[in-house]
Amino acid sequence: MSEQRHNWSAGAEKYVKRAIGESGERLLVAGAPLVARHEAIESGHFRGEGSTGGGGSVQLSNGGSVEGVPQEELPARWGNLMEHLSEVEDARLRALVYNDAVTRRQFYVDGNKRTARRMMTGELMAHGHDPVNVPHARRLEYNVALDHLFGTDDATPLMRFTASCALPS
Repeated sequence: MSEQRHNWSAGAEKYVKRAIGESGERLLVAGAPLVARHEAIESGHFRGEGSTGGGGSVQLSNGGSVEGVPQEELPARWGNLMEHLSEVEDARLRALVYNDAVTRRQFYVDGNKRTARRMMTGELMAHGHDPVNVPHARRLEYNVALDHLFGTDDATPLMRFTASCALPS
């Protein structure tokens, strides 16, 4: 196991344990690769960990594309994200921040938005909140918010959109 893998895994495990507990962590670790095995390349791997190279490039709904954070910057960005999340007391805000940060930085080879939404859901449910569902009827709004995030590095529209998809508490 590389030092990079060890550091990233330790950060991910700490976050997952806090978000969904020991049994939830075991379920996520065991289940995520199975659930996404036909959806994402090297499901559950960070970019640079597995045998597949590349990743990080995102196709926008407007036809353009944007590169994710360079692979060599990912470990430091991951550490900064985990540190920041540990300081956010409101589970709803923590879930939104995680979702948007992982979506934008493209930590994984493939399936970043799916992985981010799954983790956001785990964080919300672990703290007694309903999961957020992006309705198919609002997919265009979601894609426009994603395009804004990737084009400007401003997560505000995506956070607002995602929050608007939550059931009222």
